[in-house]
Amino acid sequence: MIRRQSFLLLGFLLFAACDKPRESGAEHASDASPRETKRVRPTVDPADEETVVAPGEALQRADSLSSKDEREKALSQVAWDTLETDPDVCLKAFSKLAVDGAERIRLIQHFAMRRAEENPDEAMKWAESLGSEKEIATAKCQIALVLAEDNPLKAAGMISESGIEGREFDVALVQVVQRWAGNSPAEAADWVVNFNPGEARTASIREIVSRWIEQDPAAVFSWKSGLTDPAIQQEITAALVEAAANEPGDSKPKWLDAADEETRDAVRNHHP
Repeated sequence: MIRRQSFLLLGFLLFAACDKPRESGAEHASDASPRETKRVRPTVDPADEETVVAPGEALQRADSLSSKDEREKALSQVAWDTLETDPDVCLKAFSKLAVDGAERIRLIQHFAMRRAEENPDEAMKWAESLGSEKEIATAKCQIALVLAEDNPLKAAGMISESGIEGREFDVALVQVVQRWAGNSPAEAADWVVNFNPGEARTASIREIVSRWIEQDPAAVFSWKSGLTDPAIQQEITAALVEAAANEPGDSKPKWLDAADEETRDAVRNHHP
């Protein structure tokens, strides 16, 4: 298993070494961590070239540090520094990092992003080879976020079928909804109502309402009235109250006249 993981990761690193980093301008939810990108390495002054350490030696030095925290940071730095120039050393540094550790997780996020931009299916296979449920979830969520930029429906399906759970899962859900709601709020809304109660559903409904209410208020209230779950209806009402609070100044939202009585009362109670 370890040999297979090493082979898959080395193959990915060789791919990454031939590929230039790409940037993404997609927005992220406020409660989610931003997508990780490769750290910028300091420019070496020609006068100090004699102090530059060979990658293999840098790895040995990092691995020999007695402090766990310093060792993790040093190994991580070696991995970032050799990502494009020496994939073999990068793989060795990565493999020495603590499973589920913060430094290794950041590298996994970057690896997943880069591979997903090129080949999402291969990226998913690589994600399955990682060392723990947390690492697998981290990679899959990052892959889904890349997909969500152009194909939120596929990203939603990937997350739904992934079998992962926990905070990484919740954050990815909200971020996929955030992207989806910008283009197809009705489709995103139909997906969200199937979520289990919790922070992810509440935050997702808030993302949908904040975008959809300005585009098509009638559709929002039609969606709300067509639901049979009073808990979801209350979450929609709360999201509408928040949207009203974000109106500039003390102006009444233009969509309030189209609202149902419950929503109008809730908005007026919070913002007389």
